[in-house]
Amino acid sequence: MKVVTLDGMEYGSQLSRYLDSNKTNVILAGSFDVNFAQNLLEDIKELGESYPVSLYGMPTWDNLDVAKYGADNISVLYGTPFYINNSIPLIESLQEEFKEKFYSRPTDMFFRGYETLMHFGLLLKEHGNNIASGLGDKKFRIFTEFDIQPVLDPKTMTLDYFENKKIYFIQKAGKEIKGVF
Repeated sequence: MKVVTLDGMEYGSQLSRYLDSNKTNVILAGSFDVNFAQNLLEDIKELGESYPVSLYGMPTWDNLDVAKYGADNISVLYGTPFYINNSIPLIESLQEEFKEKFYSRPTDMFFRGYETLMHFGLLLKEHGNNIASGLGDKKFRIFTEFDIQPVLDPKTMTLDYFENKKIYFIQKAGKEIKGVF
């Protein structure tokens, strides 16, 4: 693994000296900035012709239009704690109802809000003041699998916070989502 800090622009020329044409090269880009992601993708799309590249990014890359840059030869992946599968009947129903009422398509934030409110509201209804003991309960799954786990403060070994440990990886190619794992 080689850590490279990209300066300015022309990311492709900065990265090409570290890539190997005989194996798949993994580029991990730790930036939430979608503009950076767009510039990076545009600059390295030519590299994908000579060097097999998998580009891993951040959840904000969900809005990255891979097809716009003609980078079909680069596998773009990013992690997200939510995955909305449009083939689930409840999602289809919510989309239709939203479209009838608001004459537009619901965003992922609509589904995240709906799911979060329903999931944790039902947990609160069942567990009441003892909700912390039921956060790992999976019976109120709406669309997404959550894996809520306690995180302890290493110094005091007391509960610090709860964290969702379930992350989905989305793979984009062109205008399609090629894989979710």
